[in-house]
Amino acid sequence: MATRTPLRIEGPPALRARAVYPDARNPFTFTSLLDEGFEPHTARQVWVMGGGPGTSHAVDTTAQFERKIAALRCHVSQHKDPDGLSALIRTWNETIATQNGLPAGRTAEIFQIVDTA
Repeated sequence: MATRTPLRIEGPPALRARAVYPDARNPFTFTSLLDEGFEPHTARQVWVMGGGPGTSHAVDTTAQFERKIAALRCHVSQHKDPDGLSALIRTWNETIATQNGLPAGRTAEIFQIVDTA
């Protein structure tokens, strides 16, 4: 039998990953989903968005960038400077893209992929 390294996530990603792992496989956690026909399951992976230790997978989001900004603008009360939102996020996402080998002008998001199976 193969041995597995225990799941180990540290810092804020650990809090986000615990929202899925291991509760998705626990039939007593989301009982209302059972009533709707959704069975417990094991998520093979959890993709934790954001920078920091352990992030290693960049996804090119250039084609979705304007849609992302439009969605963020819907949350009016959440932004001190809604007019500057697009430029700020574009700068962040272009930096992530460049740091991960994408051409200038592309945008990307960065993830830590956690194997949970």
